[in-house]
Amino acid sequence: MEPLPHASLLSWSMLLAASIAAGAANALAGGGMFLVFPALLFAGVAPVAANATATFVLIPGGYASTWVYRDRLKRRWRFQTIMALTSVLGAFLGSELLLRTSSTNSPTWSRTSCWAQL
Repeated sequence: MEPLPHASLLSWSMLLAASIAAGAANALAGGGMFLVFPALLFAGVAPVAANATATFVLIPGGYASTWVYRDRLKRRWRFQTIMALTSVLGAFLGSELLLRTSSTNSPTWSRTSCWAQL
């Protein structure tokens, strides 16, 4: 990955603030992706790379939340199965959309990425 094209103090400050706020949001209720992804776009990261980076860096929060709520998760297997299947389907559809819209065709991905996050 190439360095940020305009790594200004404002870009770094925005990325730092977004990462702290996203960590707090994920710890409380989730949704940190909605903070990190636009900050990466603002910093000049390509839309596809910004999406992949934001998803990857927020994975540890998901694992931590699962560990904290592990006692509650033991009792609701049916609900968990439905949620897991829905997540796998969404990940598959999002991956297919990402593969079909390349980084060079970023206007297409930029228009659809907001809906993909929902």
